[in-house]
Amino acid sequence: MEALKAIKERRSVREFLDKKVEEDKISKILEAASFAPSSGNVQNWEFVIVKENKELIAKACKQDFLLDAPVLIIVCNIKNKINILFGDKGREFYSIQNCALAIENILIAATALGLGSCFTAVFDETMIKRALNIPDDISIDAVIAIGYGKEKNEAKRISLKLKTFFESYGKRKKQWIFPLFRK
Repeated sequence: MEALKAIKERRSVREFLDKKVEEDKISKILEAASFAPSSGNVQNWEFVIVKENKELIAKACKQDFLLDAPVLIIVCNIKNKINILFGDKGREFYSIQNCALAIENILIAATALGLGSCFTAVFDETMIKRALNIPDDISIDAVIAIGYGKEKNEAKRISLKLKTFFESYGKRKKQWIFPLFRK
């Protein structure tokens, strides 16, 4: 699937078919994540794949739909790795941005491969760390559900006319020069 098409078709899917996700698709998704840009090319992400024993993860996220997802990808952030190059700003800011870029690649790759996904960022981190034996010095940035989606929902987006400024914040064009804005 073309990249822009996958970006436009990506949705948060919370209902999954009872169908296993092929290992090669999981590999392709992880490979896409590994090609995300990162500050200083540090690549401070790691991934834990969970297919069984999802109960504690679902409980930690307070999201029962995670139980029905064939695959969960836990995105881990090795903040100390980036701290070496960029200090505190790297640890508390760049490290999160880097993982967010990898997360977006995961979501887009899943869509391109005909899979549904859902990004979850609200969870009890301590509970997940205990369940998966994740060391204390590693943070968790996301839990991503992956599977064949049941639902096909529409994108709800705020008009770019309301979100775009030219040359300075708050300055909008009276005549829209971009085709997207003519709608």
